[in-house]
Amino acid sequence: MAKILYFKSFKAKDRTISFEYEYNREIYINKIILNKLPEEFVFDIKNDNNLNDLLCYVGIIFTIYMFNVDYFDEIVVECIELDREDTMFFSEIFYKGLAEFRLVNNIKMNKKIKLSSSVRLKKRKRVSKLNFKNKSLLLNGGGKDCIVGAEILKEIGEKFDWLTLDINKSRKRIIVASGVNSSLTIDRVRDKKADEIAEKSAKYSGHKPFSAYMAFVSVLVAYIYKYKYVVVSNEYSANISNLIKDGVEINHQYTKSFEFEIKFNKFVRERLFEGIEYYSILRPLYEIQVVKMFSNYSKYFTDFLSCNKGKNTDEWCLECPKCAFVFLSLAAFVSEKDINKIWGSNLFLNETTVKNIIELVNENSKPLDCVGTKEECRLALFLCKQRGLFKKTKIIYKKELEKYIGNYNYKRNFKKYMFYYNKENNFPKEFSKEINQFFDKMLNKSFI
Repeated sequence: MAKILYFKSFKAKDRTISFEYEYNREIYINKIILNKLPEEFVFDIKNDNNLNDLLCYVGIIFTIYMFNVDYFDEIVVECIELDREDTMFFSEIFYKGLAEFRLVNNIKMNKKIKLSSSVRLKKRKRVSKLNFKNKSLLLNGGGKDCIVGAEILKEIGEKFDWLTLDINKSRKRIIVASGVNSSLTIDRVRDKKADEIAEKSAKYSGHKPFSAYMAFVSVLVAYIYKYKYVVVSNEYSANISNLIKDGVEINHQYTKSFEFEIKFNKFVRERLFEGIEYYSILRPLYEIQVVKMFSNYSKYFTDFLSCNKGKNTDEWCLECPKCAFVFLSLAAFVSEKDINKIWGSNLFLNETTVKNIIELVNENSKPLDCVGTKEECRLALFLCKQRGLFKKTKIIYKKELEKYIGNYNYKRNFKKYMFYYNKENNFPKEFSKEINQFFDKMLNKSFI
């Protein structure tokens, strides 16, 4: 029997937007809570077609958090009529964005999810062209990337406000340290029953395309507050897949990729309205270049936290590949004093971290996490060796680390990865010149 999830309806009251789903005759409610609304704004869904459609799309992407309950064959939408373009767009997000989820849960890699609608509505009105304020919303994840994004916007004189989902201690600290006090926050409330089912059965778990969810939510906030630009901090390395399984490409960061960025902008422009531009300010750079830029902003060293596991406890878990990558890459550029300030000690003396570093640089697949490519990691490892950072590492691990940088062509790889600049981006034409000039200065001076 087909496993069908029904997206029943949504409603907006005051600052809370609720999305109702049904599966096996059980009702589930997911919510978004905005910390405040503009004084003049009212959720008038009946008379605002743009808002109605946008909220429906947010509700569709919010279904990714229902996949802990089961892996659905079909999602039936009952609040909007989906046409071919709608179903193709969302089907692709689920197919590519949940590829890793299928891998870790032993689901057929080529299994696709059908999207359909059970309602028939009047033909939609022509897409609107809206005029919004020439101001930016910058997404705040609490890590190094959004910090670099913030500093670039400040450098080029582009005013922005922070947009933070599920604010925590590190995200608060970054807002304060940035000196940009204007901030919007939203909370995500997932259905407790769905989470309890997942916890008890442990049937399905794993990575879901969170960045796609945030893309839609950020456009919703931009629409409500009339921001023209939504800025994310996704680098070139996010385009590179982790592995291929049964002919299916698996990219942990698919919904941070340039491919997704292009398709998402096109979808918003053609299916909703014109007037909001969603782009990544770090798109031209490799991850190791972003880390090198971050190394210039020492005022954030005790504030940031680039660890998904530790975001709730406000500490580095020191067990995941992401912790290992951030340490490896940043240690290549900052002092031992700063290393101790951030992590408390040289993590080349931490056996778990070293094992994860070996995984980052070996020939096997890229770990399923937000980390740089193998070659970026090897370059960072070479630089760490030059600085004597793993001379006291256990001999068995030290030999393994050195194996991956033996006869290393430092000059070639430093030039290739530290001075690289990919010209494919979505920078707004209003200030693309200023962004490019900033990167030119950084690449030709700060990286030497």
